[in-house]
Amino acid sequence: MSYILEEVFKDLPSLSFLHLSNNQIATLKGDVFKDLPELFFLFLDGNQISTIEKRVFEDLPSLYFLYLENNQITTIQDGLFKDLPRLFSVDLRGNRITFIQNDTFEHNLDLFSLKLDLVCDCNVPFWSWLKLNTRIKNFNVTCLDHNNVQLSSLEIGDFDSCTLFNEDGNNRNAVIIGVVIGIVGLVIIVVVIFLIKRRSICQTFQHTSQQRRPSVVENDNELYQISH
Repeated sequence: MSYILEEVFKDLPSLSFLHLSNNQIATLKGDVFKDLPELFFLFLDGNQISTIEKRVFEDLPSLYFLYLENNQITTIQDGLFKDLPRLFSVDLRGNRITFIQNDTFEHNLDLFSLKLDLVCDCNVPFWSWLKLNTRIKNFNVTCLDHNNVQLSSLEIGDFDSCTLFNEDGNNRNAVIIGVVIGIVGLVIIVVVIFLIKRRSICQTFQHTSQQRRPSVVENDNELYQISH
């Protein structure tokens, strides 16, 4: 089997176990698992999946175990797992994922087990999240580009060779320089605006003080005369 029709399972609302392993499925369309509120186990391992549309898992509120290992997945769509509140275990090993957002599993509060193979060089945000996260007790995140060591064992200096955005070997430095220049330019603009506003306020204050000064003198004279 190489293709799953959308909404093909919609008349099976009580389905709790779906085994689609070891086929030739390449793409998961948005509504392929629509209306499966009781699905508990989903096996998609051993296919050729390279594309997973964002809406694929949004109608699976009871999904507990998700197996996606040994496919051709390279990217995880932002928000792909956010509608899986009961997700307990995810297996993504045997893929070659290049980048994961740091909030990919932020909404999966019951997630206990996470297994995946990752090209780690450009995944500083996810590394930071994994370091701080205490919910996931059983995680096995293997770095394909660091001799299969665990992502959690890396230090910040191990990410220096990120080439995700490189095309000619120099683009990464160009991006970094561009970001730095942009930040410096923004700071300069903010400082200039602050100085202009400060000067305007000072001028307004001086003008107001000059207008009020005679009345202050007159009042002082009146007070002086009254006191004598």
